[in-house]
Amino acid sequence: MDPALKTDANCIRGCVSQVWVHAAPKEGAPDRVSFQADSDAQLTKGLAALLVLGLFDAPARDVAMVPVEFIELLGIRQSLSPSRNSGLLNMISLMKHKVLEITIGELWDDRTCWELSKLNQIFDQPMVQHIMKVQIVPRDNEDKICWIHNSSGECTSKSAYKQVYLDS
Repeated sequence: MDPALKTDANCIRGCVSQVWVHAAPKEGAPDRVSFQADSDAQLTKGLAALLVLGLFDAPARDVAMVPVEFIELLGIRQSLSPSRNSGLLNMISLMKHKVLEITIGELWDDRTCWELSKLNQIFDQPMVQHIMKVQIVPRDNEDKICWIHNSSGECTSKSAYKQVYLDS
């Protein structure tokens, strides 16, 4: 794994070791995501490789729907410590999140309507119906962080102090 990909956004939380998982859309296959992973410990590096290889070339829909019970299905839970089991669950959770993050932008047209044909390629019918209930709000400008406790929208020591003082 390229060291540049070992970022905070790719770091697994709740792992005893440092583990990173990177996801990217697979070239030529918009419904699939490719993964890379690395760790500073051999055991977690092996667990990450197991997930990367196990999810290789899988449709995004399948990755997003991996059940929590998959550790039981693999038969390795009893061989791992509770913290390693937790770390493994956190790895798959981040992978599922990254799949949704990558594919969600491809699932609507001109930022106003869901692309039903693409949704049907990736998700099963109950999930498509659930997604279709989510309204897409068209936006022309970028999101930004704004401090709502003063008129300028900027957090200052004075405005933060006032807010803390008012809350107590």
